[in-house]
Amino acid sequence: MMYYPFVHPPRPVLWQALLYWDNLTSISPVDGYQYQFGSELTGLQDLGLYRPTHADDLPPAALAYLVSDLRRVVEELPGEDLVPVPGPLNANNRVYWGKLPLTVQDDLVEIGAFAPEERGMYRVSPVLLSRLMIVLAKHLASASGGMVIPFTDSLAAHRVAFAPLGPDLSLRQAMAWQIDIGDLLPIPRPDTPLANVLRFRAAYHDEREELAQAVLKLLVAASSPTGNADPVAVQKTIKNAVGQVKTAGHREGIVWVKRSLLVLGAIGIAAAGFYALPGYAWLANTLAGLGTGIAPVVTRPGTSTEFAYLQCLEATFPDAIWASGKPIT
Repeated sequence: MMYYPFVHPPRPVLWQALLYWDNLTSISPVDGYQYQFGSELTGLQDLGLYRPTHADDLPPAALAYLVSDLRRVVEELPGEDLVPVPGPLNANNRVYWGKLPLTVQDDLVEIGAFAPEERGMYRVSPVLLSRLMIVLAKHLASASGGMVIPFTDSLAAHRVAFAPLGPDLSLRQAMAWQIDIGDLLPIPRPDTPLANVLRFRAAYHDEREELAQAVLKLLVAASSPTGNADPVAVQKTIKNAVGQVKTAGHREGIVWVKRSLLVLGAIGIAAAGFYALPGYAWLANTLAGLGTGIAPVVTRPGTSTEFAYLQCLEATFPDAIWASGKPIT
């Protein structure tokens, strides 16, 4: 899982990564990234549960493609969006030296879009910074060959990265679906100590793995309309796995919550008529029964990752409604 646009994910995203994904990474400066880590990521890196990703580590061809797209972002923005924003530095108007490819960074300094500050930081326009980070995340995830999935809690970043291309279907390069699986992956409350989450992760590997794999099967079924997935079996498996994870957590004193977790996944252009085919109504009905929704959207050209995630909207987990119409307790 690759968290973006910042280096350090907030607690709910961190909990998702530790419980349901094997690896966590984020885009970090090549040098001096310790400023961004904080004690949690430093400790997780020591345990092999986190690693930083550096743009300049890409293979030459992938790096050249990334540099070209980053420069295009700069060229397409109006001049006022390239002017660094005055005032106190914060995560929205600063970037650390070495987070972008060095050749792009030098170009931005030369045209005045990056203004040097102390401790290896540059002042930048939030508009420019957000677009640069989105392009960076998509390229770095794509270069992993499907081993890394983009994951953000920024609605603005998600919208820019996966915005509709327009009403003309002939211009769409991919079709996609978007569902909310937040009900299916409970996480500890944000104030839960990291040590407790790590202890639960180690003690209940099988329960976590069963739930994560069941949800993955659901997503694969959604992206493969010609498959033979059994919706009743999928629902039963997920329901049982959620119950096991929650019960195990209660034994450890963990209070579970949910956050809306939107999954955007692409299906090929050959399957563009999928949602119009009555034979596949079972999938939409199944997702509705699981407390999720489904809708066709369109991805921007160049989106090559199988799934992308957006986490938001905190709520209490027991409110999740299943096909029975009753909450899980």
